[in-house]
Formats: sequence, C-alpha cells, structure tokens
Amino acid sequence: MSRAKRIMVQGTMSGAGKSLLCAALCRIFAQDGYRVAPFKSQNMALNSYVTRDGLEMGRAQVVQAQAAEAEPDVRMNPILLKPSSDTGSQVIVMGEIRGQMSAAEYFRYKKQLFPEVLAAFDSLAAENDIIVIEGAGSPAEINLRSGDIVNMGLALRVNAPVLLAGDIDRGGVFAQLYGTVALLQPEEQAQIAGLVINKFRGDLDILRPGLSMLEERAGKPVLGVVPYLKVDLDDEDSLAPCLTQESSHKPLDAAVVRLPRISNFTDFTPLEDHPQIGVRYVDDPRKLGGRRPKAGRVRHAGAGRVRRISDAGVRHPRPAGGGAWHAGERAGAGPAAHRDHLPPGKIPHTGTGHRDGGTAGRGQAGRLRDPHGPHRGEGPPLLRPGQRPARRLRAGRCVGHLSPRPV
Repeated sequence: MSRAKRIMVQGTMSGAGKSLLCAALCRIFAQDGYRVAPFKSQNMALNSYVTRDGLEMGRAQVVQAQAAEAEPDVRMNPILLKPSSDTGSQVIVMGEIRGQMSAAEYFRYKKQLFPEVLAAFDSLAAENDIIVIEGAGSPAEINLRSGDIVNMGLALRVNAPVLLAGDIDRGGVFAQLYGTVALLQPEEQAQIAGLVINKFRGDLDILRPGLSMLEERAGKPVLGVVPYLKVDLDDEDSLAPCLTQESSHKPLDAAVVRLPRISNFTDFTPLEDHPQIGVRYVDDPRKLGGRRPKAGRVRHAGAGRVRRISDAGVRHPRPAGGGAWHAGERAGAGPAAHRDHLPPGKIPHTGTGHRDGGTAGRGQAGRLRDPHGPHRGEGPPLLRPGQRPARRLRAGRCVGHLSPRPV
C-alpha cells in the first residue's frame, strides 16, 4: 500500500487564505504530474456542495479537488458543520447528517469521530502521491487544543509539515505569526516548517526588515510572500465580502434579505456577475431603498408572499393570494378600488399603497390589479383569477414585456 507525502497549511485566523493556498498547491503538484487530493478533516460552512453520489461536503475542498484535477469526494472533507445558531450546528459526517448538536455536545462527541477522519485520510493516501491538508481557524485557539482533530492534533497524528500563513491585508501580520507560534506547545512548534505572508500589496523592499526580525523572534523561516489576488471563487461562509455589500449603483438594484443563517447564497452569484445588476444584502427594511414598504413589509417578487422582517430575522411567510406582487398591507375590496367607479383621469387608490398604482390591491369580484400595468390615468389593469401580472424589468428600452400567463 502506497503512503502519500503530505503538506498542511494552517492560518493565524479564519480568512487568512488557507483555502486558496491549498488550491494553489493542488494545482502546482497536479501540473507536475502527481496524483493529488485535498483534505480538511472538519469544515464549518453553510454553503455546501453535493457530490455525484448525493453526499454533502464543503465547497472549499471541491475547488481544491478541481484544482487537483480530481473528482470531489466526501473523504476530502469527512466532517461538515452547518451552524444553526450561535451555539449549535448540524453535524454531517462522510456526507450524511449525523444529528443536531450544541457546541458542548459536539466538543465531547468529536473525539469519537477521529477514527473516521483518519480512515478517510488513509484511504486517500493509498490512492494519491500527495495530500494537501487544510487546517481550520487558528492552531492558537488554545481552549480547543484538547481533542483537536483539525489543526496541530491532525498534523502530529499524520506527521504533516505545516506552513503557517498570516494575512497582512488585515494588518498586524507580524503579531499574528509570532503570537501563534509562541502559544503552541514545543512539539507543535517543531511541526512548523515555515511561515507565509499572504495577501501582500506594496513594496517588498520595505517589508524585508520586518521579515528578518520575524524569523529571528519566531525561530522559523519566512518561506514566501504571496501577493494579493482577486479571484472569482465561491464563498463558504458569513465572512464573504459580498455579504457586507450595502450599496448599488447599477441600473437594476437587487436587495437580498440576509437571513441570520443564510446558506448557499452563492446562488445569487449569476446576478452579481451581470453587468447591469447590483446585488446587496440587507438585514433591515430601512436599507431596502426607494419607497420604504409600510409596516416593515418587503416586496418579494414572484413568490406571491409577503414577509415581515424583524431585528431577529425573517418571520414565517404568510400567503398573499393570487400570485401577484405585493407591497404594504393587503388592500380592502370595495367600489372605490374598481376603475369603473372612478371619475375620468383618476388613479385608483387602494387605501394602503401609493397613488401611482405601485401597490397590487384587490378590486371587485376577487380580481387583482396588475402593479406593472399602464399608468395613464386609468390605473393598473384588472387581472382575472388564475392570472399573474405581466412581468416587466424596468431597465431600458430593450427589455421585453410578457403578457399575463395562467397559473
């Protein structure tokens, strides 16, 4: 049975660039002709990937597998934690749900998972020449040292040399690297082969004196300085920069409700890539822009539902009926809402919306008004039951107008 060589990348913090560095190593080794597999024993992320055989794993290891020109395999990420609260997560082991656990329960339980982690690693090592291992968070989280299965605990068990990466873009990289090394046990420090400065932009000659001092203080060589790169890769968790995007200046403004435990938000990436659509994530109705919906209600296009946003997140949706688009409270029916009872040149007013016809309200006989109909004094056209309003994108002359379609 062959035994693969292995190398591990750990970081001074989450977001230090471990995943991308591992992907780069996977690609380099694959281009050199080696059989390569990525490995991360435990990943915490709400964005996940489903393999060909229907099993679930972290997206970072999928990207790394693609870089290694290998098929994504749950053995590359045997444990996936999907947070469900500040103190609990759904635990997925080898691609299948193992249960819902609090942080304290999982801290006790994970020791039982180490044999499964090692079995997955050994299986990959038997099929490949090199295993590129990614750590999680920081090895200097000394409160988690007992029973560690993802950082130094794993590195020592499989005897993997460690590259420790620090993020200079956030500042304080020398303190990050030196402090991390200083907090490790002597046997853990011995496992570190060298340090890496990641996300650097600037004059390298100005940085050099600091590198020399860091090597002297930490007792470890600086093996490389990696430049800052902008790469278009799927984000894994709530640290994603796109989730902090709150402004948009493109012709179309798409506001995505940022739920407290938002998952698979990469589904909106096609919108973000569109040159005429600006995507931003909001957690407060006041940030929606334009006419603020009454009573904290949000226009939710296409779903025929109205959702109320509170400080704690989004409450359960309630049916709005008819499949029309709604903003504000549902309007009451009555003669005043029907265009046949309006004086010439008057726009119908539903009682809770705006007088420009922007609110879909109920008219007589259970009929809905189309909020996107013509606005030439006669008000929005009435829709018969079983019809949805015509859908119009207000982006320019070239956007088509679809006629009402049956439900």
